[in-house]
Amino acid sequence: MPQTNQTIDNISPLIVYTAGWQEGTAADVFASSYSNSTFTLTLCSTQGSYATFTFNGTAIWIFGAKRPNHGPYSVALDNIVTFYDGYADPEIFQTPLFATQNLADTTHTVIITNQETNANVFFLDIDFITWTSAVGNYNETITEKVFEDTTYAFSYQPAGAWATETTALTGFSLNTAQ
Repeated sequence: MPQTNQTIDNISPLIVYTAGWQEGTAADVFASSYSNSTFTLTLCSTQGSYATFTFNGTAIWIFGAKRPNHGPYSVALDNIVTFYDGYADPEIFQTPLFATQNLADTTHTVIITNQETNANVFFLDIDFITWTSAVGNYNETITEKVFEDTTYAFSYQPAGAWATETTALTGFSLNTAQ
């Protein structure tokens, strides 16, 4: 079956953030080091804040930054939890905070959680997420590199909560989105 990588920016509505997350700002002198100069972050004062992403596929990468002011976090993939450290000096941007491949080709849920308790270490951030999905049929060759939001490969659930948006969506392929 053909496979494709999909990437969403930190501001995608497919990523569900709990309370305690906020958009990074241009006041951060390293904001331009993030993809699209955007990132979403949570502070140490919001220990336990998490972001959830559900996807169909066989691999996933969550990208963010590792910096001197970043601390511990955990990632749960399908309820299996692993702990990580976001500290790095000097800073590393657009780096995988979590990556795994060779997953069963099914629906998965990944949750990244702020574990910081030290008031001197402030942040966990998300820059973008990439995942690999099977698309099409086993004997089919996929020649297009862009899959529109209206293609059969996508299923929006619950169906009644989704609508096609076409007004002034600059930056979206064909200026449409769900």
